[in-house]
This record gives sequence, structure tokens and C-alpha cells, in this order.
Amino acid sequence: MVDAIGRANDLLEQYAALARAELPAGTDVVDVHTHLGEDIDGMSGDRDELLAIQRAYGIVRSFTFCLDEPDRHPAFTAANDRTLAHGAAAPGELVPFVRLDLDETPIEEARRCLDLGAGGIKLHPRAQRFLPDDPRLEPVFGLAAERRVPVLIHGGRGLPPIADSLARLLDLYRLVPPEQVVYASDYPYGRQPNSLLLAVRTARAAGLDDRQLRAMLHDTGARIADGLDPVTPTAPRGATELSHPVTFLRIHQYLTMASAMLWMRHPADTFGVIGLALNACEERSNGHRDATDEIRELLVVTRDLWELAAGSEDDEVLRRRAQRGAFRLVHLASVLAVTTPR
Repeated sequence: MVDAIGRANDLLEQYAALARAELPAGTDVVDVHTHLGEDIDGMSGDRDELLAIQRAYGIVRSFTFCLDEPDRHPAFTAANDRTLAHGAAAPGELVPFVRLDLDETPIEEARRCLDLGAGGIKLHPRAQRFLPDDPRLEPVFGLAAERRVPVLIHGGRGLPPIADSLARLLDLYRLVPPEQVVYASDYPYGRQPNSLLLAVRTARAAGLDDRQLRAMLHDTGARIADGLDPVTPTAPRGATELSHPVTFLRIHQYLTMASAMLWMRHPADTFGVIGLALNACEERSNGHRDATDEIRELLVVTRDLWELAAGSEDDEVLRRRAQRGAFRLVHLASVLAVTTPR
């Protein structure tokens, strides 16, 4: 059963090659959302790991900021200092952002970090408990305008169901010009190759051409990082209606349930949703045997990893590694179920 980790790594490497192959030729990537540090929820982002990921996937620059750190008080000062140190250790590759708490001298902390080389400001309304219309934001935006730096605002509530996330992402291109969409992995929560594969395939499904895809993956983020004015936006490209084979939708529905269970750290697949998804892959009349066989391969290893996690109560490191590996694979299978060309 421990071999499931090796099989998972082999599959991730296989899809890493696929993700790189689906990029437009010669495309560099700018990732506008990564975290480094230790979060109070137990997640951690490591600089060496992030840089290795970036170099493996052609990500030439990332915006990075701290997590909701145990020593976040006062004012995220210690965590922001670590972020600045990460940026200094990898100049050009990591653009440090200052994270603010509106209850703890935000303007003073923002000025301090911007003076020390921060390239932007990060705000997290949920974690720091404020609303987007909070009047205390006005001087923050005023300072950002004065210094010509971007402000990045967390727009979600933890991890919503993946189906809803994908629906919003596909619909995003119907509502927003491609020049106003940027690529973001949310490392360490978002992982490769899932992140790039999802971004590229949803953009293609929305009708973006190679130029627009390069803008989303690199050009727009690079212009923001360099303090350049935005380009004139074109019209949104997304379709008003989408259709997809029922088999893939069934698989995706089950995997949405599995992803929520894994995210909530259920010790086992007590509802059998991976089995239901595997059964959907075996439907004789699905008409997409090659694609469902690829998904099935991912789900077999997901099942084994989940069982490994359930049997590793005495080894927390192995349990966490197996469960997070299962989450990565079930998310990748879900991406394939929604974006596999028909």
C-alpha cells in the first residue's frame, strides 16, 4: 500500500508533462498568488519547494506573502519580515507582498515594508474579519495608488466545492475581458500540475487564443509587477452556454463530494464516493473510454492513498502525506472530468 505514494508521484509527473505541453510555445508564467510560511491551519509553504516548482513549470516570477501565521500579532510584522527575506533570497523570482491586519497599524506596517522593497499589499477579509467596504481600507488603497503597487484581496471563503469553483472560473471569461484575468496557483493550497492544467484548459474552453492565453499566464501579471499601465481590454470571450457528457458530470459530482471529505480530513471514504466515481468510469455506453480510463487510473491510486491514510494513525507524517496526495489526485481527476476535450 505504501507503494501508492510512488504511483501517485509517477502520475503527477505524467500530468506535469501534459500541463507543460499544453502551454503556448515559449510561454513564461507569472503566478500572482503564492504563500510562504506556516499557517495556523497546519499548512506550510516552503521557499525551496516553491522555487523548484516555479523552475520546473516555467514560472519566472511569483507574488508571495505570508500565511495566517501563529506569530501574526502584532501587525504581521515578523511574518512580513520573513516574506521580505524570501524576496531578497530570490530576487526577480519572488515579489514580496506585505500582509496587513486592519486592527493593527496597517498603514505604518505597509509603509515600513514598501520602503524595504515589498512589491504589493495582501488583504484577507475572512481571516482578519473585515468587509470589503470597511472604511479603514481607504487609506490602504490611497497608499497603494501613491506607491503604484497592486493590492491583492482574498475573494473566497476557505475552499468552496470544486464544482462551484470550476463553474465560476468558466463563467469568469464570459464576464471579464481576458486582459483582466491573471494566473494564480495559491501555493501551497494549490498545487501543480493541477493548477496550470486547470487554468489553461478553462481558458481554451472559453475561446482564448494563444495571445490572450499568454496575457493571462504572463503578460498582465508582469505588467502589474512592473508598475505599467494596463492594456486596453478586449471583449469577454466565454460562451453563454456549456454542454458536457453526462458521464463526466457524474464523475465530477462524486469527486466534489470526495474533495470536500478529504479537505475536512475524513479518515476514510465512509460514503464510498470514490467507488461510485470508479463505477461511472466503467459505464459501457460512456463513449469516452480513453478519457475515463485516464481518470480511473488516478482514482485507483486515490483510493489506495486514502486507505493508506486511514491505516496510518500512528504515523502522522505518513498519514498527512497520503491524505494530501489523495486530495491532489482527486482534484486532478476532477479537472480532467470537466475539461477533457469532447
